Amino acid sequence: MLPPSPSSSAAPAAPLDLPRLVMRRAGLLASVCLVAALLLGLWRAQGDTRTELQDAAQTAMLSQTLSTLSLDDDARALQRLRALQATPAARHWSMQVFDAQGQQLVGPQPLPAPSASMRLLLSLNQRLFPPPPPEDLRWSLPRPDGRAWLVLLRVSPEREQREALGNWLDMFGMLMLASVSTLAVMHINLRRALRPLQSLLDAIAGLEHGESGGILRLPRMPVRELDAVALALRRLSASLDEAQAARRVLAQQIFSLQEDERARLARELHDEFGQRLTALRADAAWLLRRLDEGSALRSVVEGMSEQCRLIHQDTRALLAELRPLGPLADQAGSDETAARLHELLRALVRGWHSAPSHGLQVQLDLRLRRPEGSEREWHRAEAAGLALPRAVLLAIYRISQEALTNVARHAQAQQVRLSLTLETAPVEPGADVIAPGDRAWTARRPVALRWSVEDDGRGVADPAAALQHGTGLAGLRERLWALGAELQWGPGAGGRGWRLATRLPLHAPDAEESAAPLSDAACEAAELLEKHP
Repeated sequence: MLPPSPSSSAAPAAPLDLPRLVMRRAGLLASVCLVAALLLGLWRAQGDTRTELQDAAQTAMLSQTLSTLSLDDDARALQRLRALQATPAARHWSMQVFDAQGQQLVGPQPLPAPSASMRLLLSLNQRLFPPPPPEDLRWSLPRPDGRAWLVLLRVSPEREQREALGNWLDMFGMLMLASVSTLAVMHINLRRALRPLQSLLDAIAGLEHGESGGILRLPRMPVRELDAVALALRRLSASLDEAQAARRVLAQQIFSLQEDERARLARELHDEFGQRLTALRADAAWLLRRLDEGSALRSVVEGMSEQCRLIHQDTRALLAELRPLGPLADQAGSDETAARLHELLRALVRGWHSAPSHGLQVQLDLRLRRPEGSEREWHRAEAAGLALPRAVLLAIYRISQEALTNVARHAQAQQVRLSLTLETAPVEPGADVIAPGDRAWTARRPVALRWSVEDDGRGVADPAAALQHGTGLAGLRERLWALGAELQWGPGAGGRGWRLATRLPLHAPDAEESAAPLSDAACEAAELLEKHP
């Protein structure tokens, strides 16, 4: 294995943009929340300090009031006790006053009903952390008549729990607000940063189906990570395109070798078998001239001569199949025109009509299509000015030949239609035009060929199995793929029969270059046939 080149060595990892982008804004928001929490905490601390000072003063006032109540009458004393019970400091304790007979004179202030959330928190807190038992403070209050009242002060844990949980709810709300705000900012940042991710997924899906246009149309990504992914996809697409191009060139070379082999077989048939067959026919003709009309051997020799003629005819037909371009190879200017394809397809259809044993009626439909969509019948005179790559011409002939053979062998069809539509480019200023009647068509500017074969047979139940079982679909698809086209198939019109179709572009220079060896071999075979008919 060769050592990696310096250019292919791993580059140092670039700093990542996405974490920095997300964390920078999230950190900024977190800082704002922390500052707000600090200011809120300071404000709450100041308020709590003021409240505690007031409570301390009111508690001292409670002690002073209780120590001086013995000088007041009962009504005045009860009024002052109820006033103490209404102070804010009373939230920490509850007060009850009983007379000497145990009758309650002042009852505890009821707690307000808690909210649902506070009730839930109180229940949870009491279950997890049971509060200590309440502590009672007893104060004997002498009265002017010699009797004594009992003042009972009880510290209420529930009151303290409510106050502590209320403070906790405030802090929890602040924390929730900060968390939600942080998540919202991160969500917005991620959506904005990952918004082009869908275009990346679409491009990958297109690449899976052999379409690299989506990769090439990818915009510049907002973050470095996605930009690196897009760059990697572009490189992958370029590598796949190069591999596909190399495979196509190889496939074209294989098909060229096949045509070269056919041309070699045609030469061998013509040079060896053809010469011996010609000598045999000459010997039979010589014998016929030497035999009398009434000779018993004359009918035998005539039969031999007829069989030689039929063999010679079959050999010429076989040579025409082996090198279809041969008969027209010597015509000037017609070796790469649509007129040649026009003549070859008509000759192919005539060959099927001359062999009615298969019971198949073949129809040929040749049409020209203008850029605006109108179509008309394709005349050979018009086709003479339309140049076609030789490899494309030969591919159309071969797939037509193979498709008709497949229909005759497998489809059990009665009729089959071979259609070919030549799409032309718009007329350019100064371009040569051919105008049959009142319609003008562009000369030497074909852009694509639409080809189809449709029959009325039994169709194909399982195309995937047909590709594996040697029914010719795989060969047709491979030949078209080598020229940049895709073979499509499916039921014919009305769901009957089977239809093969493709659109073959005419702008691939590789096809013409790969077909050059084939053209020379085919022309050589054609010259041999013309010299020795």
